[in-house]
Amino acid sequence: MYWRQGKHGEAQPLLERALAIHEELSGPESVETAVALAKLACLYSEQGKDGESQLLCGHSLAISDTIITQVSIHTGMETSGQRKPNEYDVGYLENRKLRKGLRLLALLYSDQSIRYLEQGKCDAAQPLLQRSLVMLESLNGPDSAEVSTALTRLAWLHRRQGKYAEAEEACKRALHICELLGPNTSETASCLNNLAVTYREQGKFADAAPLCERSLAIHEETLGHSRETAMVLNNQVENGMLD
Repeated sequence: MYWRQGKHGEAQPLLERALAIHEELSGPESVETAVALAKLACLYSEQGKDGESQLLCGHSLAISDTIITQVSIHTGMETSGQRKPNEYDVGYLENRKLRKGLRLLALLYSDQSIRYLEQGKCDAAQPLLQRSLVMLESLNGPDSAEVSTALTRLAWLHRRQGKYAEAEEACKRALHICELLGPNTSETASCLNNLAVTYREQGKFADAAPLCERSLAIHEETLGHSRETAMVLNNQVENGMLD
């Protein structure tokens, strides 16, 4: 509560105590500890304690490797029929707990990566975005809306790094997912424009133009925006406001 209210001084000792409790009761490599580390890292970042924040993020990321593996094992056993999902089964309950923690970690990592990007710290943001993507794929499959959003943010990062091949790949995959979920939605229009921006920044104007036109058409014909409004929305995506 204190953290959400911006009362960092009150929130810090509580989060630090929570971390110590989770390390003692759940173990230093538990999902609870990984989440507590990520929360404290986010708070430190907001306080300008960048060194401490990045150190805690690194520790949380290291723990998350094990958690992803555990979720994959539990889920694989259930889908293969080796263990039938049962709300009273210890393995099933453990998997639910791990998946809940993994989802929270993915959100925390993604939020913190945006803070780093806003500070121009691309190297600090990249592992968080990449891990968030892996987690969401593990939880929701490769073609979910959450995965598309994570790919869009990763493409934004790659553009800022000048890694246009990686940015193109992420944009194309995000667009593919959006088209599977709905070819004439605002999300698809945004993905089209993101890919167009990536082409344009490389001087590939011929590749960018049809994507922009299709994005405008979706805004006009399907979403009911005027052409002027559609162009404003596309410009906002281009400037990173709606990624």
